[in-house]
Amino acid sequence: MGLICTRILSSTFAEIISFFPADTTDEMGGTFLLPGSHFRNVRTGEIRGYQHVAGKIWATCPAGTIYAWNTRVWHGARSNHTDKDRYMFKLRLNPAQPQIRHFDTSDMDDPEIGRILSTNHRWEGNEHRYEIMKRVELWRYVSDQPDFDIGERFQRRREYQPQNQTITATS
Repeated sequence: MGLICTRILSSTFAEIISFFPADTTDEMGGTFLLPGSHFRNVRTGEIRGYQHVAGKIWATCPAGTIYAWNTRVWHGARSNHTDKDRYMFKLRLNPAQPQIRHFDTSDMDDPEIGRILSTNHRWEGNEHRYEIMKRVELWRYVSDQPDFDIGERFQRRREYQPQNQTITATS
């Protein structure tokens, strides 16, 4: 039961709805998800090196549970150590148009957004700043806020190009 990493890095993205019609216990295995991993690229030959990653979410849940998640989130199945079959139905939703402001925008200026985007999922280690920049990039796209930034303004630092600045002399 390996890890699955879908390598699609663009401004269009799909979502998956997972429906669990029966109880899925820890012994039955089930799906695991790695929050925040959707910006991480891994070569196919290297994926086996990612086995015991901190921060995994295990889909052990009661019947009727629904998970909604980005198709690029790393995920995988675990071994079933029971004699019962486990079931999960997946529905992939592909966008037919750009995914810009297709949500309730009444709280887009809420400071909580910055806190959520800054969440450290434990597995990121020293690359947490990179992960924040990728989250800010995605938020800028889906919220149509090209100047949005958070915390130490990593995104703006990366974008700042002093060699492209025009300096005008005044007398």
